[in-house]
Amino acid sequence: MIKHKGTRFKIYLFFVLVLLAGVLIGALVSGILPQEQCENIVLPLKKTGQQNYGDVFLKSFFGCIKPAVFMWISGFLSIGVYCNILAVVYKGGILGLVLGVLMKTYGTGRGILVTACGILPQYFVFIPVLMYVCIATFEFSGSKQKPKRKFVNYVLHLAIALMGCLLAALTDTYVTSLLLQLCMNGE
Repeated sequence: MIKHKGTRFKIYLFFVLVLLAGVLIGALVSGILPQEQCENIVLPLKKTGQQNYGDVFLKSFFGCIKPAVFMWISGFLSIGVYCNILAVVYKGGILGLVLGVLMKTYGTGRGILVTACGILPQYFVFIPVLMYVCIATFEFSGSKQKPKRKFVNYVLHLAIALMGCLLAALTDTYVTSLLLQLCMNGE
């Protein structure tokens, strides 16, 4: 594992910077949103505890799987790396938009608290999964020859990523819901 991180550090760094660029873009976009749209984005957070855990889990799980599978499939294309960049910017943009809207709606102090309770637990699991898929796709799409063994390894990377998505969805369903209930209790 340490060898994996050490030999691919520059690639990880690149994709982390792409993610941060997406977060910045999303945060800037949140500044120009009208208050009505901000309320629509915050509304699901206010309903935490009133939702069915099964529905929350499925929505979260499929929300994690879609970009991971899209990125994995793009690895079969010669432009797979560019598709990954777009997917990472998109996910970063969504994260930045939600962060910006929470800060705008709740103010800085309470916005940081709501962000820490409602957004970050899932993303602490999901962002490493996203980076893992990026690296796997980068290596697979970058190789000229794709022997059977390399393909089997690529499928195993997807299976590991799907388990990570499952963990992220479980975190979002149970941990985030509990933290948000505690955080929003004062409202």
